[in-house]
Amino acid sequence: MKKLIAVVLSGVMLSSVVLCGCNPKPKDTDADEDPEVTEVETEDIVSPYDSGSSLDKEKLQEAIELYNKKEPEGKHFVAVYADEIRGDGSYLVTDEQISFYYSADEGRATLHFTYMPKMGSFNCDIDMSYDETRYYLNSNDALSFDGLEAYIDDAAALKTDKYRVYDDSAVAEHADQIKNDLPIYYSRMIALADKAFPELGYGFEELGFKLGDKYRALDPVQASSTEPVIKNEHKFENGVCTDCGMSWTEYYYETLEKMDPQSKPGEWHSIYGQESYSMIGPGDYVQLSAYDKEASTIYYQHVEENWNTKTCKIYVVDRGGKIGISVRFNYNEGMYSVGNGIVSDKFTYSFDLDVDAGEFDKVFESKEAFAKNCQMYLFVQDEDRVGHDVWSSKSDDEIKKIFDEVEGCVYYNKEEMTDMFWEDCQRMLESMDNAMRWMDTCLADAGINWKKKAEN
Repeated sequence: MKKLIAVVLSGVMLSSVVLCGCNPKPKDTDADEDPEVTEVETEDIVSPYDSGSSLDKEKLQEAIELYNKKEPEGKHFVAVYADEIRGDGSYLVTDEQISFYYSADEGRATLHFTYMPKMGSFNCDIDMSYDETRYYLNSNDALSFDGLEAYIDDAAALKTDKYRVYDDSAVAEHADQIKNDLPIYYSRMIALADKAFPELGYGFEELGFKLGDKYRALDPVQASSTEPVIKNEHKFENGVCTDCGMSWTEYYYETLEKMDPQSKPGEWHSIYGQESYSMIGPGDYVQLSAYDKEASTIYYQHVEENWNTKTCKIYVVDRGGKIGISVRFNYNEGMYSVGNGIVSDKFTYSFDLDVDAGEFDKVFESKEAFAKNCQMYLFVQDEDRVGHDVWSSKSDDEIKKIFDEVEGCVYYNKEEMTDMFWEDCQRMLESMDNAMRWMDTCLADAGINWKKKAEN
């Protein structure tokens, strides 16, 4: 039998490897070989801890088949989102491991339960950070299928004597926040776990995991004590408020300041935005940053299995009351190490847009309009890591020969690259809009009205 490496949560979390410092999330698993869909025997999935409950054999088999259809290589957790709920969920369901994970507040709060059918072990991690302190504990492996609610009860009441406590340094100064926040996070976990298998019409509860009713009755939409609630009182048009004249970049900076607990007022602010189904693939993220009230950056990154990267970077700048906007779509190939943990890319395709605020609907109305408005470059790095645009100086045949010299790299001409960017650009922009959901703003406020007017 081919096996996934089973990870029992004894303080060790699964994580993805993504570029640019993205917060770790259990989107990937290490595998010796590809997992297979196998029939699961009833005796293999009964908890040995007097739970009086067992997993539903038929539904579990359906969930395993669905997981393998979505992740045939078994490398990723499958993401679960809900527009109205902060954070994100994800699951892995195989005959070796069944897990559900919830993450909030940029990974500073996580809940993760895992069941190992062959071992009969079921446990749940809670990890919450406040400033430089943590509340981090594990239920022990003897958690019953219907014991999650009681475990959350105890953890929220700070009754941890029968559990593994890895770090409780947050209790001294943040006890009231823990008591307030943990029930909210668990209510969100329940809500997302209920939405895990929409194609099948059920969630984790129907598999046999009893998540309880007490916290299901809480409102999962409410914010935790560390999550600011932002209300946009402005009416932005092409990046300027029609009521008070505030620029969108100033609103963006001030809002990031409220949402970034790691920085001080007046400093550079940066957060990771809300993830969503619009993203191209697992491990994608949107980073929202600003150095000051005059300049804003929105960055989307997608990393492919071969480490090629597809990105979109938007700059919004207030130039004395006039909003300037530039959008750059990049595709990088040929990643290599330059030493000291630094990597670079041999080839960079770059499609640049410099468009007046309020004119983007014309650019994105068709692929032809998109291509017409883009400045297109293909940079090839020399030995000094200086990029040279070869589209302006070489033929396609000459460029292809350069690519053929680098293993694993494929040359795309302008038409092919236009098709690639056009296929994904609207998903990237939609993901950016979703990322700013809790800032109560969107690209259209900045003047990037990429949707049709009826959709804006």
